Amino acid sequence: MVQTSRLGAAQSLLTGGVAACREPLPPLLAVAAGAVVLIITNPVDVVTYAALKIGGLPRHQVLGSGMVLDSSRLRSLTARS
Repeated sequence: MVQTSRLGAAQSLLTGGVAACREPLPPLLAVAAGAVVLIITNPVDVVTYAALKIGGLPRHQVLGSGMVLDSSRLRSLTARS
């Protein structure tokens, strides 16, 4: 029973995350085609991939972060540049 509810919760997060990319991403890219898109969500990998495909962007324009560890890495990398 616990596994089923966890799968349902994960599916809900995934569906919501992908849906959240579908609506705002195309109009955003219509006015800012060179924008770097930062996806902050869970599950980060799947939603970031969906944003990549929905936007038709090259990989270097879509970044994903979903955990404290990811956020720490991003902060460190941006501080160095």
